[in-house]
This record gives sequence, structure tokens and C-alpha cells, in this order.
Amino acid sequence: MKKNKKYVIDCGKNQAVIYDGETVRTISHEDVLALPDNLQRGDTVVGEYSHFGCPRRLASKAQPFEGEVLLGWYERFREAGITLKFFPQKSTPRASVLVHGYTTDKDGKNHIEKSDEADTIAIFNFLFKEPQGKRASLMKPPSSFEQDLLREEGNEWKKVNDTILNYARSTNYADPDDKNAEWLGENADIIRSRLSPEAQNIFGYDILYKKSGELNKRHVKMTQVYPVLAALRLPDGKWRQRGATNALPGWKFIKTYVFCMTPFHLKGGVARSNFYHHGLRSYAARMAKANEGFVFTEKVQSYRNMGTFSDEERKAFVKYRQQYCAAIKELFTLFKEMLQEQE
Repeated sequence: MKKNKKYVIDCGKNQAVIYDGETVRTISHEDVLALPDNLQRGDTVVGEYSHFGCPRRLASKAQPFEGEVLLGWYERFREAGITLKFFPQKSTPRASVLVHGYTTDKDGKNHIEKSDEADTIAIFNFLFKEPQGKRASLMKPPSSFEQDLLREEGNEWKKVNDTILNYARSTNYADPDDKNAEWLGENADIIRSRLSPEAQNIFGYDILYKKSGELNKRHVKMTQVYPVLAALRLPDGKWRQRGATNALPGWKFIKTYVFCMTPFHLKGGVARSNFYHHGLRSYAARMAKANEGFVFTEKVQSYRNMGTFSDEERKAFVKYRQQYCAAIKELFTLFKEMLQEQE
């Protein structure tokens, strides 16, 4: 009986690369589309979401195939009994570092090896060789590329959010006409009293008073707290209500479309950047050093790539990432409750 095989494919502008764990081959785009006819039932094919999960748009370079072609390709895989899954392109650098390590230039700077061949090998080893295979999320092919109304509403919501956050940051959250900043200051003590100790620590509400007893508002991490309120309320104090419900949004809508807390996001927006690139990394580095003795930084404000983590370091990081993401949800739920209570 023939053993089922696994393949990883990557696409360049004019050709593609396929790797089966033993051999890397260069194939044409036509060969990619013929894979459902040439592989065996029970085989598995994985490709980056940005190449194979998204249709080609105007001026697009990453997506070689148009929507109808991709949908037909997906169906042919299903009919042939071949599993097709998509790998989050945001995770490829981490896989590359884990598998290939860094290359160092003459100036001593580290660089991630980048080529279609290197990426296919990295993703394959990351997914299919233990224990790496437990570290990645894979996505099934979509049934259509029609942008549903929910996603369209979410994109518009995120655009408004980005505008609010960029302006608030430019004023250092001190515009006297910004009722969101005012609300956060007036309600700081209430917010602290209703947050868990973990969330207080994450968002800076744990040290809310100075020795004099005065409110220590500067300790609150506004770059991470303000985006949560901005998802619910405009700076003029008006609620942001969903068109379909005429009510404040729910967590699932905000998590998926506004904060983009999924591995398959393409453009995360300002809120996600504030959370993941600033808040989460700082929190995980601080907690891992204090509790496990791990050092996640290379120098001040420079964080190591997760691909360089040991298994124990990675477990610690994932633990603190889960805590941090749970705290975002907790803060969102609290702000929504408080706004409804104060109506």
C-alpha cells in the first residue's frame, strides 16, 4: 500500500516550488494547477495563505491566480481526496529561523534566509516534524471569495478605529475634547476595582496610586487601553453601534475584524500593533524573566524571534500570550458593561 505523502508549495512571480520532505523541485504555475490530477488520494498539500488562499487583485504580486481558478482548484482537490490547507504567511519567518537559523552578514547583523526553496523546507519541517507540528494553525480553503457584509463592516470599523488611535496618540491622549481619554481618567479607580489582578498588571492598573494617595494615571498603558474603548465609543462620546443590531458590538466581531487576533490577518491595523508588537512582547518578556528566568530580549526594546526559542521558552511565551489576550477580552467586556450601566 502506497504511503500518503505531504507537500509544501510556494509561488513566485513566474514559477513555483514544491517540497516533499526529500526533494525541492521547481514547477510552473500550470503544474501547480495540475496537482489535483497528479497526486494521490490521501496526500496533503500546504501552501501560504497569501499565495493560494487569496485571489489575484489589481496590481497584486503575491497572488498568481484569479478567484474562479482557485475555487475550481479547491474543488478538484476535494474530488480527488487530497487535503489542501493554508499556512499563515506571518508565521513563515518564525519557521525559517527555527529550521534554518539566521545568516550573519559581514557587519554581524542577523538576517532570515529568504527564498521560495528555503521557505518550503522551513514550513515543511515546522509542520511535519515533531514537536514543531503542534505550533501552527492551518486554514481550510474558502467556499467563495465574495466579501460578506460582516467582513465589509469590520473593515470599515477598523479604518475608523485606526483614525481615532492615530490622532489620540499624536496628542499623547491629552486632547481636552477627547471624551474617551476623559472617561478613562474619570473611571480609572472603578476600572481597577473591577479588573482581575492579572489584567491590572497587564494594563498598568496595579500601581494606580502614588505614595501621596494621588491617582497615578501615567502608569496606565494608554496605548493598549485606549484602543479597547475606541472600538466601543467615538471620541465625542457617542457609542459605536452595529448597523445590523443598533447596539454596541460583541467581542467576536471586534476580535476578528477590528483587533485582527487571528494568524491569517493581512493588515492588522493600529490596535493589533499596539497589542501584539508593544504590549504583548513587553509583558511576556517581563513575566518570563521574573518567573522562569528566560530572556526574550536581545537588547533594550529588541525582542528575539520566536524561532530562536527553546521548547520551554516557547511554552512560557504561549502561556503569557494567552493571559494577555484574555486580558484584552476582559477589558473589552468591562468597558462595554460600564458604558451600558452609565447610559
